[in-house]
Amino acid sequence: MDGVARKAGVGKGTIYRYFKDKDTLFFELAMSGYEELADMVRTERRRSSDFRGCLVKVCRRISDFYRGRRQLMHMMHSEERRAVRRRGHFRKLFMERRRMVEGAVCTILEEGLREGMIRDDVPLDILASFMLSVLRMRARSRYRRGETDIGYDTVVELFMHGAGLAAGESDQ
Repeated sequence: MDGVARKAGVGKGTIYRYFKDKDTLFFELAMSGYEELADMVRTERRRSSDFRGCLVKVCRRISDFYRGRRQLMHMMHSEERRAVRRRGHFRKLFMERRRMVEGAVCTILEEGLREGMIRDDVPLDILASFMLSVLRMRARSRYRRGETDIGYDTVVELFMHGAGLAAGESDQ
């Protein structure tokens, strides 16, 4: 907390006015990442009328967020792992924030459903969670290996059509 106070240019007591302890500070900071992601997705949704194009842009924005804010990404993922074991207030807050991001992605997927581009036999919240998981995995693997990974169009293509060969394509 001393280091946080020094960086913020405030007294340590000031930080304790807002956060009970360092775990609460860490949790709130990590949760702010989910709020920022949800706002980003909502903004992109308002800017775009094309479903597939919007989905690609959202994938790019989320990936850029993870790439540009690696420490925050690690904090978010750390809190996600901890939330699975938690009960009560912290778990409830985590689930609310995570659902906020999933809900924002669902609004985009609803457009795809209306256009007949998204299957209707899987709940949209499951599809949104799946898409976000793919993007998290992509961010984690790029960070670990430090190499270029699949592009956003490919992520959307895999999401929309799976990993199987398209009709008429051959693996030879």
